[in-house]
Amino acid sequence: MTKPGAKPVGKWLQGDRNLATLLRRCQLHERLLQIVRRNVPETLAPHCLACVLDGRGRLTLYVTSPVWASRLRYCQPSILAALRSDFPVRRFQVRVGLPDSIAHRPPPRAKIPSPTVVSALEQGLSGLPDPQLRRSLGGLVAALRQLNGNEKSRP
Repeated sequence: MTKPGAKPVGKWLQGDRNLATLLRRCQLHERLLQIVRRNVPETLAPHCLACVLDGRGRLTLYVTSPVWASRLRYCQPSILAALRSDFPVRRFQVRVGLPDSIAHRPPPRAKIPSPTVVSALEQGLSGLPDPQLRRSLGGLVAALRQLNGNEKSRP
């Protein structure tokens, strides 16, 4: 349920020119995908992940695996025939998309420098001639010490 006076997301997207353009492109790509899925054998349709049509008329179809990519290449004539009546498709290519296990993997954790590296940074602070840079890097050293579990304050 939305709050009274809250603006629906669609209104936000339409209100900003760049976002509205992005929304139209997403809708276009979704329509292309639906047409492709309707014009391939029923067993292949679920393996079609996404379609992208670039400004030069190249349609890229992303699929779940190399096996399906190979089979879908044989469907190229029927796919192009279905699309060309409404879209300026000049070229067609099939690419393998990322497997779900990779696409949904959490982002890697940030690498925190070791306490030895943090100590070396801290020792180098006193040799910095610029006081503003020294303060900024001192704040970084303090934050890194906290992340390492050692809350020793900077000198």
